[in-house]
Amino acid sequence: MSSIKCGNCGLVNFKSQDVCKRCQSALSEAGAAAASMSSLQDEREAAQTSGGVWQDHKKVVLHLSAPLPERCFKCNSSEDVTKKVYTLTHYPVSSLFTMLLVGFARYKKVGIEAGLCAAHRARRRQEKLWGVYMMLAAAVMFFLGIAIEGLFALLIGSFILFAVACIYLAFLGDPLSIAKIKEPYIWLKGADANYLNELPPWRGGQREALY
Repeated sequence: MSSIKCGNCGLVNFKSQDVCKRCQSALSEAGAAAASMSSLQDEREAAQTSGGVWQDHKKVVLHLSAPLPERCFKCNSSEDVTKKVYTLTHYPVSSLFTMLLVGFARYKKVGIEAGLCAAHRARRRQEKLWGVYMMLAAAVMFFLGIAIEGLFALLIGSFILFAVACIYLAFLGDPLSIAKIKEPYIWLKGADANYLNELPPWRGGQREALY
């Protein structure tokens, strides 16, 4: 059954109805056309305001051809921000089935240029150094365990510490990650709340032709 959009509140009603179920406004083809034009205008305004970037709850929605704002992705600071391209890997849900069936997981790699302030760049360097320190300590424990007879506990401890360092560095990852890809848009996780609040809300219907 065909439908008609209310020109007053935007609710989609059955075409056979004379009034809107939500606001009781009279339904007509002219009203539906006006609502469609209004929606398109809203989308154009959102596109011009956002530059191809929106917020969808706790995620950033980015048009793949648009740049992220010149602000720190982790704290929203605009001071001493340096952008870097992060190569992010995304495994769609369907890849789990292909992994089980044929032993191969489909994935997609996307390069996203995001900014970090000086404080967050320094913090990431320090966090990575802790992982390196743990690996070096594991190596020292391993060679001491071999060199000194009877210190098998050091050998076991070196393997455990090395495993912990690997897990730590793996979970450290990049400052942002991909939640979903639906070309030409990508949903990113890890943004600061204030960063998100400065972006216009995602309405789910922006057209690629607007960019």
